[in-house]
Amino acid sequence: MRSLNWPRVILGGLLAGVTINTIEFVLNSTLLKEAWIEVLERPEDGAIMSGSEVAGFNVWGFAIGWLAIWLYASIRDRYGSGARTAVQAALAVWLLSMLLVGLQPGAGTGLGGVSAATWLVAGWLGITLGTLLGAWQYRPRPHGSADGPSS
Repeated sequence: MRSLNWPRVILGGLLAGVTINTIEFVLNSTLLKEAWIEVLERPEDGAIMSGSEVAGFNVWGFAIGWLAIWLYASIRDRYGSGARTAVQAALAVWLLSMLLVGLQPGAGTGLGGVSAATWLVAGWLGITLGTLLGAWQYRPRPHGSADGPSS
């Protein structure tokens, strides 16, 4: 088994994170805006979230992106490179990062019914598209290349 190409994992994670954060922004600022205002008990004319809350969610989006690309890079030797493996990695990350949190009583988003389903589906879409884009740019280290600086 070859070692991971860490610069490509980081680059792919950034690409996946930007995709995830963009989809989350569009979702939360348009489709789910009213539901979030109600759940967070914020005034309608005010910001849905503070700047530090938004920053925290953006960091989370990048962490999810890096995790998805790391998982893709780790399993691609066994399952093959390509979209199918990327979708499998995305599904695993989505299950751990969103579905289990969203379904846990009292610890989920606080969104109910259609809003919660929309949040879960859009989260799956964002993680899957981000993982596909990050996996698209991932290339393993060439055979015989050193893992570190040469001596």
